[in-house]
Amino acid sequence: MKKLVLVVVAMLATGVMYAQTYQHSVGLVVGSLNGVSYKTFVGENFAVQADLAIGLVATQGGSGGETGEINYWDFQLNPNAYYQTEVAAFSWGNLSAFGGGGVSLGLSKLMGAYAASMPVMGKWGINAIAGVECSVNNLPIVFALDFRPGYGMLFYGEYGYTMTVNTFDWALAASVRYVF
Repeated sequence: MKKLVLVVVAMLATGVMYAQTYQHSVGLVVGSLNGVSYKTFVGENFAVQADLAIGLVATQGGSGGETGEINYWDFQLNPNAYYQTEVAAFSWGNLSAFGGGGVSLGLSKLMGAYAASMPVMGKWGINAIAGVECSVNNLPIVFALDFRPGYGMLFYGEYGYTMTVNTFDWALAASVRYVF
């Protein structure tokens, strides 16, 4: 991770990065989410991003009898639909900052000893997004760092039993993506 940060800083210092508009990107994401990610723009300011990753979930109680705050690692498929706009473009290296918000709907499988018997749960929520992004000159690569705070709910229902768990649905992640 330190080497990746040093490479990005070195490229910014030499001015070989520039902001780029692209249609699709796919790559690796690391941080509170660790896995693969796909992002596409379906309009000028409308993006859809899907992460297939292992992530950290902070829960606050639930209707299944759970109380208090419980933190879980989960395996998740988490598509997000965002309104996203550039809020600043920097002339040195043309690094761009962006922000926006949207909704998510996906699946989550909690991991760990307590969650081993739990089924795959549905997941929905509302999220904000803020971050920075830049591309390497003459290469189809984009580097991004973003923060996605939000409110989410995990839900499951079968045979007359329902369970919902409120979550602080968040991600702090760095990604390297191939753009096309």
